[in-house]
Formats: sequence, structure tokens, C-alpha cells
Amino acid sequence: MMAESTQKLKELSEAMIHELQGHILPYWSQRVMDKESGGFIGRIRGDEVVEPNAPRGSILNSRILWTFSAAYNQFVEPSYLAIAKHEFDYIEKYFWDHSNGGVAWMLSGDGKILDQKKHIYAQAFAIYAYSEYFKACSDPLSLKRAVELFELIDQHAYNPSDKAYHEAFSEQWKPLLDVRLSEKDAPVLRSTNTHLHILEAYASLYRVWPDKRLAIRLAELIDVFLDIIFDPNYGHFHSFFDEKWISQSTVYSYGHDIETAWLLLDASETLTSYQRHDQVLELLHIVAQKIIEEGVEASGNGLYNFGSKGQVVDSDRHWWAQAEAIVGLLYAWCDKPESMYLSAAFDLWNYTNSTIIDHQHGEWFFRVNDEGKPYLQEDKVGPWKCPYHTSRACLIVNQLLNNQTTASKTTQVYQV
Repeated sequence: MMAESTQKLKELSEAMIHELQGHILPYWSQRVMDKESGGFIGRIRGDEVVEPNAPRGSILNSRILWTFSAAYNQFVEPSYLAIAKHEFDYIEKYFWDHSNGGVAWMLSGDGKILDQKKHIYAQAFAIYAYSEYFKACSDPLSLKRAVELFELIDQHAYNPSDKAYHEAFSEQWKPLLDVRLSEKDAPVLRSTNTHLHILEAYASLYRVWPDKRLAIRLAELIDVFLDIIFDPNYGHFHSFFDEKWISQSTVYSYGHDIETAWLLLDASETLTSYQRHDQVLELLHIVAQKIIEEGVEASGNGLYNFGSKGQVVDSDRHWWAQAEAIVGLLYAWCDKPESMYLSAAFDLWNYTNSTIIDHQHGEWFFRVNDEGKPYLQEDKVGPWKCPYHTSRACLIVNQLLNNQTTASKTTQVYQV
């Protein structure tokens, strides 16, 4: 039985690494990379219409830096590191605020500041990228920037009374009342999404800078997710909160649920002194079961977008959610190899490969509808459409195979 599972994982890994090295990374390095002006083009639509002067977001650029740094850390391919340096230099020149610290929200296509807002979500992704880049090349400036951002977040955003983080600031780090990442978000002060990616960033930074205060903040964040954000009876994470941590939403995201669950597992194992690891692992299984029972169509045709009160309310399949679900289900399978998680992950990959991946032009479509038809007017490259979810999933699956994963290795599978 285990031999069959290992063979199935091998097939999955080979398919996903072929997609990563044969299509995802080449698309971004050959189609999107701006070799003349630096950085990467800000927008390409699903129908391959290029908008070379489109605005360029810090989240997209940080995620690209992370992607090519992580690819280099696993494959030691010099061209990946060269692209990561190309992006690091661009972020340093155009996004970094050399007067106030932090990264700007949005640039014009020619590198001028369009929006200097300091959203903590964006600062967290910069930490994530800087930490991975430091692992790739030991550039002291990248670690310096990551630590500077940690200090700025801790100074301006952290609320010690309830371990929450204010989410948005002006150029000079003055708190903003409107903290939404986009108009789609609820107009409230706290979001699970921002707190999740602070946790993700802090875990990454801790692996290269094991600072005591950073460890305390990381442990606090895991506690907040266990004690406040996750509802074990509900089986989902609440998405939005007021200033008293009272939930302000009934809609949940299946993709964010499973992404959050496995990132919590990764963080709790990174912080070896953390005492509630068993609870995190139990949470992962609760979420994985919910994903299979409620979020995935019975025939295995992809992970839905949103649900509420046990019912699907948005049945579109978004590119990133499929990638995160594959990872989360495989993490759960590592703990319980006799489970159906591996088969469920394989089904999601088959759906993604046949429906969401653009085999003609490269990259993945933003989302598809119930009939598997892509929304071609939406971004294939854009402020939110990036290579990080997909590349990370491919890298993790490959690392799982390389480690010949057993239950005892569950939480050590992704240290690249």
C-alpha cells in the first residue's frame, strides 16, 4: 500500500515539476520579465493581451522574488538566482521607501510611485521574499531589509493587548481607517488574510534569523489562529473581525482555509519550542476533511471558491486555491498515509492540469467556471496574479518525494 502511494506521489511530483520548470518559470522569465527597465510587466490578460505600462504592485513583485529564490534553493540553477537578483534590485530601487522604510503599494509602469500606502500584507510578503532570497545568496542587504520590516511592523502595527496587527498605514506610518486590501473585502479593521501572511513571513524569517522576540510574536500568532480565528465546531476560519476580535463574516474561502491550516503546521514546526503542535495537526485534519466533504465536487472537479453555512456560494475554481489544496491535503496525508488525502490531491491536480493550466501559451488562468471555461479578460499576470502559489506547490510536492515522507517527517517537508 505504501509503495503504491509513493509511486503515486512520484507521478504527481514529476508532473508538477515538469509544469514548474517547463512552463511556469519560463513564462515569467521569458514573457513577463522586463529586461530593459527592470522588474516585471504589470499585467497580461488571460487572452494573452499584454499591457506593458500597467501599474506594478509590490505584492506581485515580492512574490516573484520569492518564487525564483525558492526555485534556486531547491534546484541550484544559476539562471533562477540571476532572475531573483534582477527582481531584488528592482524592488530596492523602486519599491523600497528609503526615507520612511517599508515597501510602497503600487508603482506606475515606469517606476513612479502611484500609491505609497504601507499595507502590512505587502510588508509581510516583502519579508517572506527577502528571507528566501537571503537563503539563496546570503546577501546581507536582504536580511537587513527583512529585519527592518519586522521592526517597523512591531513598532507601528502590533497591539500587545490582544496580539492583533493594525493593517494599513500612510507613507509616514500613520494608521489608516480604511485597511481593506481591495473593494471586495469587508470594511472592518482586522482580516485573517493579513494575519496569516504575517505568520507566514515570520516563520520564513525565523529560519534565517532565529530572534527571541520574533519567536514570541510567531507563537502569539499561532495562538490567535487556534483560539480566535478558527472555529473547530464550524470547521472553518472566520475571515473578518472588528477591533474586539468579533467575527464580521459568515462567508469562508475554501482555498484560504486549507492554505491557513498547512501554513500553521509549517510555522509550529519551524518554532520548535511551540507547545501546541498537536492541536495544529488536529486542526489540519478538520480542515482537510471539510475541504473534501464540502469544498470539492464529488467527481473531483476542482475546489470551489466560497462557502457559507455549509453551502457553496461561489462555485468558480480559482488557480491559487487548487495549488494550496494540493499542498494542504498532502501535509495531512503525511500524518495519516492510510487516508484518502493523496487521492484527493491527485484528483485536484488532474482537474487543474486539464482545465486551469493554459497549455497553449503557458501559465494558469485566473479562474474557470462550472463548465471549466476560463475568464479570459481576467489577469494571467497582475497585482494579485502571480507565480508564488503554483511554484510553491510544485516545490513542496517535489520535496515531499525527495524526503520519502513518513508520518514522523510530516512537518519537515518544506525547508527550502
